[in-house]
Amino acid sequence: MKGGQDVRLSPLAVFRRPELMVVGNHVAIDEFVVVTTALQVGDHVHISPLVTIIGGAAGLCVLKGCNTLAAG
Repeated sequence: MKGGQDVRLSPLAVFRRPELMVVGNHVAIDEFVVVTTALQVGDHVHISPLVTIIGGAAGLCVLKGCNTLAAG
């Protein structure tokens, strides 16, 4: 994982392919998040508890800056 400044990853989050992750500055990824694909996260992003992002090795999820992704 390539990470910026002020990145907070819950120890209860699961990242199946951390080598395919790029995380910007001021990012929080909460508990019980599961990510199985490549992930690019911009600055000022929050991924709330219980979010699952599935896409496999060939998939890519891009979250641009200043947003929140939440379950439900």
